[in-house]
Amino acid sequence: MSPRSIALVVLTFVLSACAEGGNQGQTSVRVTVELSAEEIGADRLEYIVSHPTALPDFIVGNIEVTSDTTTFSLTSLPEATNYTLSLGVYRDTGERFCDGSANFDILEGQTTVLGMILTCSTSVDNPPEGEVGVNVTFQLNYCPVIEDVDVGASAFLGDTIDLSVAAIDPDGTAPLSINWSAPLGPIADPTAAVTTYTCTSIGTDVILLNVSDGDVACDQDRQFLVTCLPSPLCGDGVAEREEVCDDGVNDGDEGECLPGCLKIQACGDVITDGTEVCDDGQNNGGEGECLPGCLKVQLCGDAVTDGTEECDDGQNDGLGMLGCLPGCLFPATCGDGITEPPEVCDDGINNGGELECLTCTSIQTCGDGISEGTEFCDDG
Repeated sequence: MSPRSIALVVLTFVLSACAEGGNQGQTSVRVTVELSAEEIGADRLEYIVSHPTALPDFIVGNIEVTSDTTTFSLTSLPEATNYTLSLGVYRDTGERFCDGSANFDILEGQTTVLGMILTCSTSVDNPPEGEVGVNVTFQLNYCPVIEDVDVGASAFLGDTIDLSVAAIDPDGTAPLSINWSAPLGPIADPTAAVTTYTCTSIGTDVILLNVSDGDVACDQDRQFLVTCLPSPLCGDGVAEREEVCDDGVNDGDEGECLPGCLKIQACGDVITDGTEVCDDGQNNGGEGECLPGCLKVQLCGDAVTDGTEECDDGQNDGLGMLGCLPGCLFPATCGDGITEPPEVCDDGINNGGELECLTCTSIQTCGDGISEGTEFCDDG
């Protein structure tokens, strides 16, 4: 048995883009090995990828050789120089009869050509026919990057939970596909970046997200737990769903929750509800109008002095306990400069003088046949 060295050709592999923000991204490398002489009886191809610092351990794999072209994928190879790819070829008897290795780099924007020599052992009984060759091709694919995901934590039965995802393909080689799914509830649009999940049963469900650029080795999968809650109950002390408030009692009073949990009682909103008696929006009184607090309408004659009333003794005819006059006004005070019933006039002095007030009951007028005030006589 004598060794035979076979010089080989190589190939192309281009790193076309780097990850967002300049950070090293997750990558998928597709490697194609072409054995140009199938007659050598290759049954299995073994590959080993190593790096002194970029990889924590060897990447080892075995691929069945069923044709002249054998393909396999490697994931998560960081940008670095001086990787080593080792190939071994086995017959169906388990005999390893070809070996070769070569170094390669993964660098941004550069094309790497990898040259390799396979050394094969041959025998008289099984000589190779023709030259044995190998081509090794690298196809580098940057995996999708999920930049942001927003999934609501919970919703009530029958309500929806918002779902959204933002993702990019760093090398822009293929359109991204998005797929949402869940075991228990429907997704409105499973392939949309922004969609909704509907709660159809009480309890916990799992939202599954898959983002892919078509390379399954690069698929990005996430899962999120969501909770579907029972419908809310007015009176449980918790404002939920369509409820505006819920204080547990919900019987109203200023600033407190009204029955139905849909409104807070507020004097001044022009809606009479809860413990309010009236609400005209201003609530500053005036006969027949609402008083501050929305709990009473001003009514002259109810023996309660409030709002714009000066007095209210219930009679308001000038003869009652307070001497209150109709309209709930205090009796007139002669000399206060205000003419009030039953006063005829009130200039504050009320001591007469032509065309001036006399004791708030008349105006001195010469010629009226009445001698009064500063007059000495008046015969009309």
